[in-house]
Amino acid sequence: MSLLLFDVDSTLVNSRGAGRLALARALQAAYGMSGEIEVIPLAGSTDWRAVREALTPAGLSEADIMAGWPEFCRLAPIYLQQTIVERGLDPCPGALELLAALQPAVARNRALLGLVTGNLETTAPVKLRGAGINPAQFRLGGYGSDSGDRNVLPRLAVERAAALTGQSFTGRAVVVIGDTPADIACGQAIGAATVAVATGPYPMDALAAAGADWVFEDLRDTEALLSVLLHDGQKPNGSPCR
Repeated sequence: MSLLLFDVDSTLVNSRGAGRLALARALQAAYGMSGEIEVIPLAGSTDWRAVREALTPAGLSEADIMAGWPEFCRLAPIYLQQTIVERGLDPCPGALELLAALQPAVARNRALLGLVTGNLETTAPVKLRGAGINPAQFRLGGYGSDSGDRNVLPRLAVERAAALTGQSFTGRAVVVIGDTPADIACGQAIGAATVAVATGPYPMDALAAAGADWVFEDLRDTEALLSVLLHDGQKPNGSPCR
């Protein structure tokens, strides 16, 4: 069985700015300020890290930020849902088709789908549903509400997969799919195979330079992606990129 761990933003979902706006609204409500959330980089980050980076320059201490964190987490999915209604979300190219094509493998216990995302555990499904993706097909995950360190998240997802199935997932039986060098790095942190898609801010050559095992323009090449995701993770013809 392959454990396939998908990033959400710019891998499966194009949030069209709704995610950042929802964060700003939740920060304003929980902390009385949105800080620098409009300008800090979010690609490859986690929500906890983003909150800290947005509010620390505004003068809030670590203790202040931690004190407001539970309220922020409560409000974040509420503001996200409201913002999605206003702005809408789209699935990234090929995402719906690839997930549908993986379902026979899931049914035969050849694949288990999960998430590794900087979103909170409560906001990730809101984004997926907003893009027409059923979050129930992802049976576990590692989330930005678990840790601010993205490299920790795949290990947590693997542990949850083992607890769910009774099966150990190691090495390249795990595949991390994302759109940033941070996604690649977090997969490499546990020795997983990595698939990068250039549907976010990073072009294919930058993702290849970051060490991705395979790089695709997007998720539309369903057959090639199925071959990569459902086999042993060996690089095609010794090449790191497709």
